[in-house]
Amino acid sequence: MKLTFENIMTAVATFVFAVTLATVAFGQEVRCVPTDLAMKGHEERGDTLVISGLLHTGNLFRVFEGTDGVFGIVVSTPDGNTCLIATGEYLQVEQPKPRKRPNL
Repeated sequence: MKLTFENIMTAVATFVFAVTLATVAFGQEVRCVPTDLAMKGHEERGDTLVISGLLHTGNLFRVFEGTDGVFGIVVSTPDGNTCLIATGEYLQVEQPKPRKRPNL
């Protein structure tokens, strides 16, 4: 499979969906707060938004990295809530390769 930005975004969206299902399936609590409160918290901690995308469900997923190297994956819903889906360490963001324009 050719590595494209679309493929990367699809993989991330699939990962977020799988983590969400696993979290619910194993009975782990998904923590949700109003989106404005969540974004204020990220700003106060100095977190950096490293990737975001619109899911087919209409939800927005975001990956934030903290100054301590810990990252968090959140999903924001159209009704104004943001839910922490997963956290981890050692985030590595791959840059997509430039696309070649077709000869027209």
